[in-house]
Amino acid sequence: MKLSSLIIALFILSACTTTNNTAPSPGSLCSADSNTLDSQWYNQKHTYRLRHGGILQLREKTIPITGFMVLDTNSTTADVVILAGLGIKLATLKISQDSYKIVYASPVARRIPHFFEQCAFSIQHTFLKGFPKEESPCSMVNGMREYVEETLEGTLHSRIDPLSDSMTDKVLESNNKIWTVQYQGTTDINNTRFPEKVTFNHITRNYTVILRLKSAEIQ
Repeated sequence: MKLSSLIIALFILSACTTTNNTAPSPGSLCSADSNTLDSQWYNQKHTYRLRHGGILQLREKTIPITGFMVLDTNSTTADVVILAGLGIKLATLKISQDSYKIVYASPVARRIPHFFEQCAFSIQHTFLKGFPKEESPCSMVNGMREYVEETLEGTLHSRIDPLSDSMTDKVLESNNKIWTVQYQGTTDINNTRFPEKVTFNHITRNYTVILRLKSAEIQ
């Protein structure tokens, strides 16, 4: 009787030990190895003047562009001027996180289907919204810190390189639409990190924007 009681007690103790030995929470996997995200441009409270060169690709049509942006990270707004080849102004837009206003629209831009909407959409998700927070659920995936956030549009995955503490990409997964943003390289402006190259790809609309940072300064 004593032996059977001892076996039962050992079995219960073993079960309790296994139950209490839980794996670290997703957040703790990142916090142990992470630095702060304070050096990223989207966590600053400054206004920057940025100049980009790149392309807009709308299905079979490719348009070389130059973009001038006044990016206010305090109010999360952007004033954007888009030029085509030979310095022809295509559009001037005032963009916030969830809306935009057309200040100027050229006849050429007006002939491009959804041009203004898609330009604003790409700027919003590239520069103004959807950035990870330290408290967001996070885990290490393929050597990257991956933050996951449920939004109204779908599940947003944001990845940070733990070595440089710089964002590498964002991916939105949704039943309605899927888009990706890839950030490559960094440029340091007064201890603030900006991506050297950004590729925005709206998969379902077959729309791509590729921007290379040419200059940046605090206004």
